Amino acid sequence: MSELAYSFHLGNDKNKTKKARQIARNSKTGTTSFNNNGIQSGRQLSKVFNHNYRMYENNKEDIYVLKGTTDLIKDVKDLYLDLFEESKNKYNEKQVRSDRKITDYFTHISNNDKTDLACEIIIELGDMEYWEDKKKPMKLKMNEVFKEQIDYLEKIVPNFKVASAVSHFDEKSPHLHIVGVPFKEGNKNGMEITVGKSAIFTKDSLKVIQDKMRLNCIMKFNEIYNIDINLKEKRKGRNNDIITSEMDSYKTTEKALKKEIKMLEELKTTNIDYIKTKEDERDKIEDEIEKKKKYNRKIVLKDKASLIKENEELKDELDDIKIDYKYLKEDYDTLKGKVDYVLKAIKKVITKIPMAITEMIETLFDKNQSIWTHEHNQLVKEKQREREEYRKTHTFYDNYRKETTKPKEKEKDKDDFELGM
Repeated sequence: MSELAYSFHLGNDKNKTKKARQIARNSKTGTTSFNNNGIQSGRQLSKVFNHNYRMYENNKEDIYVLKGTTDLIKDVKDLYLDLFEESKNKYNEKQVRSDRKITDYFTHISNNDKTDLACEIIIELGDMEYWEDKKKPMKLKMNEVFKEQIDYLEKIVPNFKVASAVSHFDEKSPHLHIVGVPFKEGNKNGMEITVGKSAIFTKDSLKVIQDKMRLNCIMKFNEIYNIDINLKEKRKGRNNDIITSEMDSYKTTEKALKKEIKMLEELKTTNIDYIKTKEDERDKIEDEIEKKKKYNRKIVLKDKASLIKENEELKDELDDIKIDYKYLKEDYDTLKGKVDYVLKAIKKVITKIPMAITEMIETLFDKNQSIWTHEHNQLVKEKQREREEYRKTHTFYDNYRKETTKPKEKEKDKDDFELGM
């Protein structure tokens, strides 16, 4: 009968341990290289939100929200109001100085680097070897097991409230992400109820919690799957808080690793052939690029020589134009002098002959007047002759018409006589 491994991982900040503080004091930088998986601020809570809900990935159909909503940050803030708001208000009423009052406890803890804002617990039953050949419907039955784990955790740890629980089925093994807030009651100083991870999850309490959670998980698993299977023994050292590197990594068996190594060896052989082909293609491309570079250099040199030649020709043309301009300017200056001289002479002549011009115009006017009178008299005589001719012609025509239209008396008498017979 096969056995299943169970893991209960609690995120923690190893930099807060006594060992870490001692290392920090002895180091030059005053810090350690330990990872931090505790949710100490709103920023770290946002990172957990993005990961757990796959906010930037396309496989959200394999994510199931078992408790809370699709907004982790809102769920935690709402839980803070339920747990701490009344205690916060009582604390503020006792404060005389306004700067000691707490406006928002969630923000207050988020800004306090000595206290975790929330906790994340990852629960997993079975490893990759067990789940690799299981169909999705069978895997999804684990949601019933996970729901029981959520309720049972709050039952055995009453000072831990779950804000969000999300199951993942997009990796090798189904697993559960729980985000909640541990709280401490009965404080004599400050708020009566405060966040208290270190008070709730101690080395001893974690051992008890993990033992109880293990038994509850395998019992519910056997019930849901109608099977009788045992748990593997706990590995040494797993009762303590788990460091960051272990938060999202899941156990792999020797068989799975060998299988993966074999696949990698096959891929290596395939990739060697592929790389050789690509190297040959690269050499061909590099040769072609070098040919193109040489051709381009020839074109550039040829174009440069052509440009130099054109530049020299343009310089020669410019020199010729300058010479032509010089001669044209000299001719222009000479002609301008002659024109100025002629204009001056014309002005002198014009000032001397205005009276002569006037007399000539008057004489011409009188002569033209006589010519016009003679022509007018001739035209009048001509018109009179035309009227006389017209009158004669029309008088003859009128007499002729009268003669031709006169009635014939004799013929009429003759016709009357013939009719009387």
